[in-house]
Amino acid sequence: MSHGLAGGRERLSVLVVDDDLQQRRYWVRMLEAAGHHVVSVASGPEAVSALSGPAVDLLLIARGLPRMDGIQLAALVRRHRPDLGLVLVDPSATFDGVVSAFEAGVDEVLEPPVSQRDLSRALRSARARRAAI
Repeated sequence: MSHGLAGGRERLSVLVVDDDLQQRRYWVRMLEAAGHHVVSVASGPEAVSALSGPAVDLLLIARGLPRMDGIQLAALVRRHRPDLGLVLVDPSATFDGVVSAFEAGVDEVLEPPVSQRDLSRALRSARARRAAI
């Protein structure tokens, strides 16, 4: 559930889904530094389980997850939770890959390296798209 932050920024509850522990820690640090509440998991099935817990505003999903990749997870989440913002991180974002991501319901695609500014813009954009629904 989103909450206000000083300076007019919105505090979001973000679920980070990345099987790479170092990368997951990086996203958590970056998001917490921006004032967001963050929960992180290592797989698509863990993300699905986490969505039955405390309210989440947005998912930040790695493309290359094992068993259930980021696009498969996004499609599943979108079918059941159209209110959630979905941001996909894809280190090799090709045109076809980005199209597939958008067809699966992803709101924003980021290609590393991702700056704090790029991440904040993607979160705002994804959140705004979901709020418009």
